[in-house]
Amino acid sequence: MDTSPPTELPSPTRKRLFEFRGAKLLGLVSIALITVLAIAAYTVSTPLKNHPQKPSAPVANTTESLAVLITSLRTILQAHFSYLGESGMATQNVPGYSLPGYDFQVIVPSLPNSSMSLHDQRSGSEQATYDELMATLPAISNYLQQHGYQQQTPTTQPGDNLLSVTYFYRSTSNLCQISIYTQLDIACVPISQLASIATQDQTLVHAYAAETPDLGINAINAAIVSTNQTSGFLTAILPIYNNAGETKAYLYKQGASNWQLVNLNWYNDPHENGNIMPNCEDFESLSATRQAFLGVNCYDSARRIESIIH
Repeated sequence: MDTSPPTELPSPTRKRLFEFRGAKLLGLVSIALITVLAIAAYTVSTPLKNHPQKPSAPVANTTESLAVLITSLRTILQAHFSYLGESGMATQNVPGYSLPGYDFQVIVPSLPNSSMSLHDQRSGSEQATYDELMATLPAISNYLQQHGYQQQTPTTQPGDNLLSVTYFYRSTSNLCQISIYTQLDIACVPISQLASIATQDQTLVHAYAAETPDLGINAINAAIVSTNQTSGFLTAILPIYNNAGETKAYLYKQGASNWQLVNLNWYNDPHENGNIMPNCEDFESLSATRQAFLGVNCYDSARRIESIIH
């Protein structure tokens, strides 16, 4: 058995062998790296079917999210327009919004959590106040559009010789109304709420229009429908804006009968505060209307005092 030590390769031969093995290893690493890069490139250019792209954040669609929308917008406006101060609830809320399928407009209600009213704290003329409030429109428009709202055709346009303008912005589910006159009013509501008002009041509107065809109907507020002291009667008070200005229609029905309009001769505003009251005699002259509205506030024009229907 040969126990002699292995023959050592000459130095130049060992060097070439190491160079060969190094080149082979480098080649394998290069191939692996190219493969990884190719897979990564394919993954980026071809999204996996089982892993779709993450959807964008949903647009605010609930009453709670509308409150957040209004709160954030108020903060932005007061930060950028230092002359804006808090006001009470909207004092002007017409015109209304036209919903498809209805021949009247619905007034956008000013709800406490999804509306705001701001005024110009600087002293100045009515024109100066109007101009400064108008200066907020680009910021309001930009904010609403960022949150998925699109501007609708304005009901009134600047330059109509009236210091008043109204814009509507609509998203998939909500509507915002921006009105500028002596103050800035913004009110947002779910469109489903406006549709509910229109559906509930449509029969009342048509009953009123049938009795007063010359007055027309431009817009309505939500009617107050209630039972009263006399069993079997329903009453409704429907705020209306038409050719005669602002008025209230009083209607009633007994059982399954149709709605009937109370033909009012005139209204009274005893305190001159916009809280108009119907004349007592107009209700008490007919047995049905007296029964339907028993106990409702009215104005006794003969004695010139407030009273109730009895």
